[in-house]
Amino acid sequence: MQREDLNFYLQYAALSDLQNLSAKLDSKIEVIQAPTAQTLLLPIKDPISQGEFYGGEVLVTTTLVRLERGGKHSDGFAMVLDDNEEYSYHIALLDAYVGFGEQDALSQAIFALTKEAKEAKQKAQEEQNQKIDSTRVQFEIM
Repeated sequence: MQREDLNFYLQYAALSDLQNLSAKLDSKIEVIQAPTAQTLLLPIKDPISQGEFYGGEVLVTTTLVRLERGGKHSDGFAMVLDDNEEYSYHIALLDAYVGFGEQDALSQAIFALTKEAKEAKQKAQEEQNQKIDSTRVQFEIM
């Protein structure tokens, strides 16, 4: 598990778990960009012409924070799907903490939660894929 995985998988964790980990931070918090809902254009590649076009917009919430401790600082960023300020803020805090590069109990807990969220997401995706596959038309037997 790497720092880059935090942003994607932690948005599938329970908010209470994120809040509990954020409460353990022993750093000064500076909010550089408060949680902000915005839209992003979704680029799509045309498989025939290989050209790109924008297929629509996606609503995201972004946050940028800075943690300071011991004369060092670390910036944290989060971009989560939908209008979800709480998730974005707490994920940005945890991202900034991991940015210090320490291998302490809190960092290990953050990565453990990320791993749990990843496994839960994958399991949910597999279950959904099985439901979809069961409805697939099999033209060979028609």
